[in-house]
Amino acid sequence: MPEISEYAAFCREVGHPVALLTQMPTVQAPIGQAQPWLPVVTGNGLSAVNPATEQWLYALLFLCVAMPYGWYSLRDQQINDGIKDNKLNLAQLTSQANSLVKARDSALKAVDEIVNRQRLDPYPSQLEMMSAVADALPSDSTIREWEFTENKLRIVVFGGLETPSRADITKTLMSSGYFSEVQNLLARDNKSLSFRMVVLPKKGVTMLQDKPNAEGKDNNG
Repeated sequence: MPEISEYAAFCREVGHPVALLTQMPTVQAPIGQAQPWLPVVTGNGLSAVNPATEQWLYALLFLCVAMPYGWYSLRDQQINDGIKDNKLNLAQLTSQANSLVKARDSALKAVDEIVNRQRLDPYPSQLEMMSAVADALPSDSTIREWEFTENKLRIVVFGGLETPSRADITKTLMSSGYFSEVQNLLARDNKSLSFRMVVLPKKGVTMLQDKPNAEGKDNNG
């Protein structure tokens, strides 16, 4: 227990001087309180804040922070899932496209091979050409000469030349689809006719055209 002089000095220090004491004041037992901390008081002496309200405010503040973060996390997950799905779709489409490209390349190679084989024998057979020529000639005429070189054909026909005329024979030969540039040539006698014509390639066969020589162009220019 402190002495009376010590108690008086303590009171002076805290700004509450006391009169001369002959004995110490009685010791007061502390009273228990439900809320040991001091109440939070706002300015101008307003009422204290309810602790339950304060807890709700903290909870609301937590929700204000957690909800945007949760929404951002959800959107980020959705975006990542979308990117993964797009990558899978892209891989599938790429695989399908590669298969189509390979099939297209194989088809083009097959077409090129067919075309190259057709170019080895691009013209109709001589039997087909003879049949076309026979359809254009009178039934009692005969073919004396037959000369086929590359795409050029020369024939000499004898007999049965009264009908049809040379013009009719030329027209029939050109309309057959086998010949073009049909020309009448001078024959050895009056009973013979001579024709020279260009044989057309088979249908569907494209002949390569010789590219013009650039140097020749420069020299001519």
